[in-house]
Amino acid sequence: MNAEAFNQRPDLCLDREALNAALTASGLDAQALRQSHPLLFAAAPVFVSAAEIDEMRGLITAIEAVVATPAFQVAAFAHAPEIARRDP
Repeated sequence: MNAEAFNQRPDLCLDREALNAALTASGLDAQALRQSHPLLFAAAPVFVSAAEIDEMRGLITAIEAVVATPAFQVAAFAHAPEIARRDP
C-alpha cells in the first residue's frame, strides 16, 4: 500500500519547508533535529492501518504496565548510574 500510494500520489511527500517553519515556530532548531535524527521523518508517506495502531497501543499499554511495577524499577535502577536513581 505504501509504495503504491507513493507512486500514485507524489504530492503526499513531506513538505520540508512547512515542517521547518512549524519546528522553528515551536522554538526548535529544524537543522539540528534533522542532523541528530536523520530518519525521524520518512521521505515518502507511510500508511498505518487501524489494526496496526491498535496493536501499537496495546504494546505501549503493556510496556507502561511493566515499567510501573516495583520489581522492574528495582531491576532497572540496579543497572542505572547513581544520578538516574534519584527521584526528584
